[in-house]
Amino acid sequence: MVYGDGGIGIQLLTSLKEPVFANLNVLNLQLLKHIKSISLKIKYNSICSLQITLDWKSVDLEEAEVVGYEIVERISYKFLGGKFVLDKKEPLINPLTGERLYIRLYYVPVDVNFNRVVDSIWSEITSKCRCPDGLINIISKEYLYKESNVILIVDDLAKSPSSLFPDYYVSISIMFYEYFDFKIGYTYVLDVFKLFNLTNPIMISKNSLSSVIEIHISTFIPSKGHHFDFFYEILDVYFSSIRYRIGTGEFEGNIVELVISNNIPNREQTPAYYIPGKVIDGLWVKFKVVERGYKFEFSSTMYGIIFISLSMVISSLIVYLYFRKKFRK
Repeated sequence: MVYGDGGIGIQLLTSLKEPVFANLNVLNLQLLKHIKSISLKIKYNSICSLQITLDWKSVDLEEAEVVGYEIVERISYKFLGGKFVLDKKEPLINPLTGERLYIRLYYVPVDVNFNRVVDSIWSEITSKCRCPDGLINIISKEYLYKESNVILIVDDLAKSPSSLFPDYYVSISIMFYEYFDFKIGYTYVLDVFKLFNLTNPIMISKNSLSSVIEIHISTFIPSKGHHFDFFYEILDVYFSSIRYRIGTGEFEGNIVELVISNNIPNREQTPAYYIPGKVIDGLWVKFKVVERGYKFEFSSTMYGIIFISLSMVISSLIVYLYFRKKFRK
């Protein structure tokens, strides 16, 4: 996201081929049978929160704390190097039937070694990533030692491991503060390669079945909670020969959002997000800050662009990468 103060937020979401925590290298079968999901959120020197969801059908409220404690102890010993305590216990019940569903446990650290956490977690991410030869390579571990950046790891066992799309994934969010100094009438370029100091082309993994790349532009600024009274005109887009589309929404009385995306399903040809082995030599968007009431001109070089009125804040380069291995014959 590119915010009104010129900051940029990057989010990368990539799937994992197996769980990080909910596996036999960390937990035993007796514990695994109770687990529905485990997630860990890390913000360097600030947050290290662990969330465990248990199946209420296999463990009651009293037993849940005992089971949760043993799970946390094992995860902490292997990855976190600190002590965690229970912060909250949340029973989840079906509001219509009253059926007992899950018990969610929230843990917070008493003490934690963030350097050890980042080192061990990053090692797990890179070893379990479905497409280690893909776009995850644009992010180095050094980014995760900055206090503004966040890692979220999710092991969701609600689906069978044999499912076509098991929900094991990691989300990495990186902030670049005050990257732009916005002024009305000025032109700016959001260049992903320049942002990450990339000097060589990058490649989409050959095992990828879906690599969605999106740049979002929105009026909302989270830090302010309001919208500035100016907009953006998109002048040019470079997606390295990847097919893309741009869509906008009405702005009067509504939050405007513009999305540049290769998420284009098509029954007549291969979807634009199916690009295994694709070499990318650049990703950038050129835009201009304009006043309310500015009349936008259509560009014949863009694919299906409809300018109604654009936003005051480029809210983001969010790169969603959903990687899947090809089916084995």
